[in-house]
Amino acid sequence: MSFLSAIFGARTPAKPADPYWQRNSALRYARLLQLYGRTERLSGRGGVFITWNTGVKGRWIYCGHCTDMALAVRELCDAPKAREYEARSALFFTWAPIKPELRDGAVKYLRETLSFALEDSDLDQVFGLSPARIKAAKDVPVLPPG
Repeated sequence: MSFLSAIFGARTPAKPADPYWQRNSALRYARLLQLYGRTERLSGRGGVFITWNTGVKGRWIYCGHCTDMALAVRELCDAPKAREYEARSALFFTWAPIKPELRDGAVKYLRETLSFALEDSDLDQVFGLSPARIKAAKDVPVLPPG
């Protein structure tokens, strides 16, 4: 054990990994409503997703995971609380193909490190994200979209 390890501890916190948030062919993040009618490329693709809005008061809106990103887009577009944010400014959507066994931990980490505006138990239920399940997950540090 080194002197610094004795003082600061042997383990250093894990550096967040870049999960490769998906972008469109122009390398831009897609607007959620633009994806609504064109979800065929997302069908059957699973991972962690994030929505956010831009503008004067841009903020993180919602984070979850799903086995079918087409379903995630449809559910978010149909959620009244999410539509309220779209009415104020553009609502963006991206997802990362994170392994199923790591998704709960990635969502937990993102929800604990970023301030999400929308806490929606109905959406959480649709995506199978019970509070107890997320709380019990081991953190999986990932970088947010940037």
